[in-house]
Amino acid sequence: ATLLAGFASDVAVQHRMTAAVRLDGYLPRGQRIALQAMAAARLKNPPAEWGAAIVFALSDANQGPLPLAIAAARACQFKEPNDELAKRLESLARSLAISPELRLAALAARPAGGGLADDQFALALNGVGAEQPVAIRQTAVEVLRQAKRSPAQVNALIAKLPDVGPLELQALVALFEQGGDESTGRALVSALAVAKGKGALRPETLRPLLEKFPEVVRAQAQPLLASLEPDRTAQQARIEKLLAELQGGDVRRGQEIFNSPKSACSVCHGIGYLGGNIGPDLTKIGQVRNERDLLEAIVYPSASFVRSFEPMTVVTKEGEDFNGVIREDAADHLLLATGPGATVRVARASITELRPSGTSIMPGGLDEQLSRQELADLLAFLKATKW
Repeated sequence: ATLLAGFASDVAVQHRMTAAVRLDGYLPRGQRIALQAMAAARLKNPPAEWGAAIVFALSDANQGPLPLAIAAARACQFKEPNDELAKRLESLARSLAISPELRLAALAARPAGGGLADDQFALALNGVGAEQPVAIRQTAVEVLRQAKRSPAQVNALIAKLPDVGPLELQALVALFEQGGDESTGRALVSALAVAKGKGALRPETLRPLLEKFPEVVRAQAQPLLASLEPDRTAQQARIEKLLAELQGGDVRRGQEIFNSPKSACSVCHGIGYLGGNIGPDLTKIGQVRNERDLLEAIVYPSASFVRSFEPMTVVTKEGEDFNGVIREDAADHLLLATGPGATVRVARASITELRPSGTSIMPGGLDEQLSRQELADLLAFLKATKW
């Protein structure tokens, strides 16, 4: 599927992929490969025939290709509206016969700008909970980002912010970039002040967002902004305090935490043959980093960067601003990893500025998300991770 995606811009290959999805002379395995390739290709202008083919796969009574067909629908942003595809995705989003995860994915695949019924909004809001797997949390954030929200839904979203993880908090706060009235602004600032993941927020990104709210809201936010300003002396003092508190960590429990949805460490970091490759490999991290360095990397991930994993800021002609780690540096494009499972391909012709960033794509605030015992266990596991 990955190889096929590389040829997906060829018209003849597009026709073959369509035929495979529609099972015109192809077996179901060919259908699955073609759907995966459609999702992986991420064409800027996918052919309309793919839309009809995806509708065919979404209508399969045995639901076998359903997850792959929904993934293809999410990845293919068709320029011309496809009413049949939109109807089918809406029907799946409301269906109780499929899993909540697939319902969320169907909601994320719908055209942006629509509203969410109260039960759909509740599904998405539950999906951003820290106990959910990272993939579900990301899908739920995408659903909330794309949809119009009623005043009651905005209030419910703000009420959820104190309990979401640092990864999701950054994305959800960005939903308020258009500003709002005094009541909304006050509630937002109050929620962020007690949020467990607020360590992931950066004053340089939060301040422009708050400028869209009334002056009284900006005044209320000053203590919050001040608390988010990096203070190297205070950070070092906090590290020393935590080191004294984190005793009695258990390696086996730490491994469970490393792999758990709550910390999501293994989504970005690999150990041996398992885990992600967005962040540095940790197979022998216990040999090259001492306990203090490991704790600092967990609590203040922007304090220092591993070589070849330095974050970069990319600004485009369209006014887009991306922060991520360069995973592919090609002649005609850059591929940025912007978070767990999230990449952005930026054409070199559209880049107006490329500069080092001081903000890690690993969010801070994990120490507030974990209990002291969990943090001690995670630290013990990393210390014991040696080749």
